Amino acid sequence: MEHAGRLGPVPGLLAVLAAVALAAAGCGTAIQPARVRTRPASTGLPAASVAGSRGLAEQISRRLLRHLMLPPAAQPIGSLEVPGPLRHPPERIGSGHLVQRHAIFTVPRSAGWVLRYIRTHVPAGLAQTGSGQLSGPTGPRSVMWEPRHRPSGLYRAELDVSVLAAGGRTLVRADTQVVWNPPRSSVEYIRPARFSAARLSVTAFNPRTRTFRRSITSRAVIAAVARSLNRLPADPGVHYFCPAIMADYQITFVPAAAGQVPVVATPNGCNGVSMTAAGVPQPGLIGGDATIALITRLMNVPASARIG
Repeated sequence: MEHAGRLGPVPGLLAVLAAVALAAAGCGTAIQPARVRTRPASTGLPAASVAGSRGLAEQISRRLLRHLMLPPAAQPIGSLEVPGPLRHPPERIGSGHLVQRHAIFTVPRSAGWVLRYIRTHVPAGLAQTGSGQLSGPTGPRSVMWEPRHRPSGLYRAELDVSVLAAGGRTLVRADTQVVWNPPRSSVEYIRPARFSAARLSVTAFNPRTRTFRRSITSRAVIAAVARSLNRLPADPGVHYFCPAIMADYQITFVPAAAGQVPVVATPNGCNGVSMTAAGVPQPGLIGGDATIALITRLMNVPASARIG
């Protein structure tokens, strides 16, 4: 089943973006903290995850690329001077909240030597998260890094480097791909005091269809369920494939007074949560596993009936 994350492989309205924990190896310029304006405490919104922005994503994208460590002999060249396999990133993140940058270089050394150099000259603060080879044994070889501590407000940030032998020299393509968390709507935040109950429903499909229901009126439990949702960021719309879903989940927050807006959360078991307020769809959320784990415990759903 396809759901909005990466092909093939969380925004809150409160808080300050954390410092970016990257510094260049062999370079005296450290990446400084990025900040956004915070909402005043008088808004009354629950504490939640931090929203990002295109500006933050642009900043991190530039710095990731600038701190790539290449051999001293590397010289930049234009995109049109490279063969087809290096005219695009080794893999793409599909999202409407994506910033991409790239640069291409030529190095007068063998591809094996260049790849070893790049792998052993990792910018401080990055960790290798992948490697591979595209288009068979003669295709580009690639390595991917991500920040050890991803800045708040970002869903993903990575630096991909591809190396390709080309007639006595080596071509190097460096790509940065940064996805930021868009803002959530204020109406989809759950303010526990406004609700008298949380109606939980789980419909399991394995080994047969069964539906479990429970209405929660405990203030503490309603607050716990609300916290599990309020901390999630808005879904940046990244596409990925996920396994078959073996259960449907739904939480309906029942207003305590007339005029209050009912809110319904539907964790889908595939890293997403659909939200509606008064029946109106709100920005989807990314995450949801903790919410699913919480409501299955509250309802004593058998392990055999949960997502397989």
